[in-house]
Amino acid sequence: MAEEDGRAPKALSEKPELEDHLVWVYNAFSRISTDRQYFESGGCTTISWSAVNDYAIRYGIDDLDDFTRFYNLISALDAVYLRDQSEKLKARAAASGKG
Repeated sequence: MAEEDGRAPKALSEKPELEDHLVWVYNAFSRISTDRQYFESGGCTTISWSAVNDYAIRYGIDDLDDFTRFYNLISALDAVYLRDQSEKLKARAAASGKG
């Protein structure tokens, strides 16, 4: 195990760099992500358009082009999040003999 031998875990050593001008988008994604629904099975829904729109209204993203870019960035982050969640579910199912 990486912690035992002094090496950084793979997730930390392969962590992507986030450009400074996109930190606010990642922070917004983290906040908006709390609006999603989770299922007993472990799956979850996408972030709704209305949740992104509510956030944009709250924080003054009112120009259509700015909102479209913001929505596309949040959607891209959400797609990665959902893919990761799906992979974790499949791995759990395989480990328990259900997949």
